[in-house]
This record gives sequence, structure tokens and C-alpha cells, in this order.
Amino acid sequence: MAQAFTALVGEVAAELADTAYARWTAAYIGTQLEKSLKDISAIHPYVIRESYRFETRYGTASTTSATASVLVDTPNAQFGSGDVGKEVFNLTDRTWAKIIGFTSTAQVSLSKDIFAINEQYEIYNEDCHDHRQLNLKNMVDYIGTQHGIEKVVYPVDTYPEERRNFHLEGQNEEILTVELDSKPPNSKEEEADVEAFIFFNTRQRITQLTDMSALLSASAAVGATTIALTACQSAGTIKQGDMFSIANMRGLYRVTADTAIASSASSAVPFWPGLDSNIANSAVVSFIGSTLSPILERIAVELTVGYCMVTGEGAVKMADDVVIGGVHAASNYYAMGQARREGALKELRMMVKPKTSQVYSSA
Repeated sequence: MAQAFTALVGEVAAELADTAYARWTAAYIGTQLEKSLKDISAIHPYVIRESYRFETRYGTASTTSATASVLVDTPNAQFGSGDVGKEVFNLTDRTWAKIIGFTSTAQVSLSKDIFAINEQYEIYNEDCHDHRQLNLKNMVDYIGTQHGIEKVVYPVDTYPEERRNFHLEGQNEEILTVELDSKPPNSKEEEADVEAFIFFNTRQRITQLTDMSALLSASAAVGATTIALTACQSAGTIKQGDMFSIANMRGLYRVTADTAIASSASSAVPFWPGLDSNIANSAVVSFIGSTLSPILERIAVELTVGYCMVTGEGAVKMADDVVIGGVHAASNYYAMGQARREGALKELRMMVKPKTSQVYSSA
């Protein structure tokens, strides 16, 4: 079982023979542990699977509303609150607009007035111009090049898995084009095969929460990116990057902003990705304590010990031991710390598997 943050801090203190935290405070050791996690992440990232959906809906403007800058499609009634931010293309006039508001399943508000009755349209994902594109803007804690992408799988229900070639564009390489010979089916249909799995290299993390469970204090609708939690620990902070699962829901969710825990009230926690179905009040939420394997935990301790031995308040206090250990005590101690760090990093690098290049089918 993965160790909690405080347990690892205690293990580091024991290795430093400073369980009373006389030389290094628990807070300082915690800071060095966070630094060690960055080192580990750069060499051995945590791979997380995220689900994305191609946007391929189309239709015809069924009426001209008295209100300007809207799109009405009563026969299809295919709009939802999650469409806000997506792109709409008028196939008749070759004009574009962004969906800025949701009124009903038959009507959305647009950034520009581009539709008249009987004009055809297509919908694309936010900032996208092709039905094969996905927007990765919410994946911000990736590690490495190509937005941290390890692999792209589409469709998701085949064996062996079908990996796809891809390319990235945009200022932050956040628009992903999956190289397919034809566009995916109409995403309006509930059974349409439009889901893709993207595997990202992300940072390793250990939550600083001491109680890993909570309950929803209110129901949440599909597409929601904020939930209200209760029955959390009595105080503390749910940190940005903390991960959790929800009972009877698929996948993991990541907290997108620090959230203080209110002792006797609900805490509104922002997260990503949005919910893919409705969830009821009192659903159980379980936070992920750590992404580290036992081997990586041991390396994290070694790295943190090394950092503490060569930096900060504890290293400075070593000067007080010169009288006992001689003039070389401090430098010897520094060298020991460096050796522990380098040994841990060497072991970490040896765990990395060589990467191979391969071209996948676009059929």
C-alpha cells in the first residue's frame, strides 16, 4: 500500500537521524520531497489515460429566431450545456461562429449572427476545424514533448488496441489531429463510436490529505466540472493536481485549483475532465493517495535525504559539528548527500525502458 505524504516525511527524518526535527523541520523535508517528485517525474512519469470525444454533429437551421446570433434546430434537438465553447461552421455561407450559450436542446447562442433558415451547419470541438481533432487545453501537467502524449487509441473497444498516428498544432500544441482516413460517425447518436483514449505522461504526485474519502453534498449533472463535497477531513487543503475517483464512475478526475476544506460545510472542488453522466447526492469520492510504486517511494526517500543533506537549514547547522568531527565534517556530509542523490537518480534512470518508433494504421 502506498505511503502517505506525512509517512514519507517521517521516513526521511529517520534516515537523517532527526526524528525530532531538530535540524530539518517537517515542512522543509516536505518541500524537498516535492522537489524529489519533480526529479522522478522527469525520468519516470506517471501515465494517465484520458477519454476524449470527436465532435461530428451536423444539421440544418430550422427557423430564423427573433433573437439574433442564435442557432435553432428543432428537429434534431441535439444541443447540450457542454457545447458552450465549441465551433459552428455554416456550410452554406462558409462562415464560422462560437457557441457562447445554451438555451435548450433545440437552441444555442452564437458569437455572431451567421444563420438563416434552412442553412446547414457542422459542429467542431473548441478551437478545432476538423472532425478528427481534439482539444487538449485542460491537460496542463504533462511531462515531455508532444504534450506528453504516450499513445492515442481509437476506437477504444478493440483487441489488440488500435494505436493511431497524430500531429499537434496551435501555440501550445493543444490541438490534436488523429490521422484517420475518414471522419468518425455522427456524434449525435448515442452508440456512435467517437471516443478516443489518449495516454499522457504526467507528474508523479502524493496527496497531503490524511482522510482519502468524502461524499457529494449535492447531485451533479453530466458535463459538470465542479462538485460539492462533505464528510472530508476537518481541515486542510485539497491541492491542485490531487486525483480522485467517484463510485460507479469510470476513470480518474484531477483537481484544477487549491480548495480549502471547510470544517462544517461543503467544499466546492473544481476538477477535470467533466462528468460523463449524472451522479447522485451522497456518492462516495475516493482520493488517490499516491502514484508512486514501492520502488519509486524508496527512491523518493533517498533523493529527499540527499537534498536535505546538501541544502537548507540542516546543512547549515552541520557547521556546529566541526568541533566534534573536525574541519572536514561539513564537506564530508555534503558529499554523502550528493552521493545518495546521484545513486537514487542512477537507479531511476536504469528503470526507463527504451522507446521505439512505429507507424500505425490510419484506416
